[in-house]
Amino acid sequence: MRTPLIAVLGGLLLVTATKAQSPPENTVPCVEGQTAQLAYGDHTSGCEIDFDLDIDFFTFEGATNDQIRIRLWAPEFNEFVEFRDPTNNPLAGCVSLGNAEPFHQVCVLPVSGIYTIRVSDIGFNAVLVSYLIQLDKMLPVPAWATGLPYDSPRIETIDPLIDMDDFQFKGRASTEVRIVVFNKSLDLQPRLWTIWFPSGGGQGTMGPWSCLGNGCFFVVDYTLPESGTFFLTFGDNDWMRTGDYQVSIQCLFGLCPTGYYIDSLVFTAPDTLEWDPTSDPTATYDVVRGDLTLLHSSIANFATSVTHCVSTGSPLPFASDLDPLDPGAGFFYLLRAVEAEIGVGSYDSASPSQLSTDKPRAPGPGDCQ
Repeated sequence: MRTPLIAVLGGLLLVTATKAQSPPENTVPCVEGQTAQLAYGDHTSGCEIDFDLDIDFFTFEGATNDQIRIRLWAPEFNEFVEFRDPTNNPLAGCVSLGNAEPFHQVCVLPVSGIYTIRVSDIGFNAVLVSYLIQLDKMLPVPAWATGLPYDSPRIETIDPLIDMDDFQFKGRASTEVRIVVFNKSLDLQPRLWTIWFPSGGGQGTMGPWSCLGNGCFFVVDYTLPESGTFFLTFGDNDWMRTGDYQVSIQCLFGLCPTGYYIDSLVFTAPDTLEWDPTSDPTATYDVVRGDLTLLHSSIANFATSVTHCVSTGSPLPFASDLDPLDPGAGFFYLLRAVEAEIGVGSYDSASPSQLSTDKPRAPGPGDCQ
């Protein structure tokens, strides 16, 4: 995984972090008689319909226009899933009158606030039957979606059964890419469920976008319809299996990302940093400086450790930091690109405009705005 370049003064050491970080997939236990609080990325454990009139309650916080994805696996009963908005009104288009098969629903939230999910048996006559729920945000593209750089295969795990893995990559319109999925588990049947577009639409499953059995693979050649951040969703074909798989993306034709990453951030003078520009001649660059002592004491919280903006909106592949540096102190620098078609890169999330890790962060007070 490509990572942020961190230049450390005092020896001028150039450090690149290499550990990738997967999206949050937290387990929330169900306790009878208590409302379970979910966050995006959570799945449940120990959920049961305990008696014939039982109703289980879940809440989550959402924002206006969040496009959410709810999956429920209830093989032993006909689930009745209700969604209520913050004023307790039914959420339009979000209801399930189940038939004992995996339930999958994508809904758009009309307002910000606390939403409620109710789960029961459609006939109110099931007793001691188990189920699983997973809650995800689809759009806007969640910051935790795993970065998938070109030519850098990733191995991921489907677990629990209803798990779905989300990847993001950036590309330009009319570029042809190839997505390759290799199954590394005996029983898993990995499937590419959806390619989501930067504008919010999506392309659902077409053709042989899955395969069953260890060592099988499938290939999807796809021409990107627009420019920006794309979002891939993978899961088991039937939500009945768990296991490992490998996914990679290559560029076949068009504005491929050769020379597209920022690279080689170096000091060419005591107060001057230079880097190799991206292939977009319209790109501009932002550079921030942070304090290593703050970074260490905050356990690598870059948002609170960045102290000021060195340069912003410059078309030049170099910047000068003229603020005095304390002798013997440690500092780091982070760099991002802003491109006309792709948009604003990130200092430390997956983007072809930035050497990056998977770990995103909110903007800090010292960032270039």
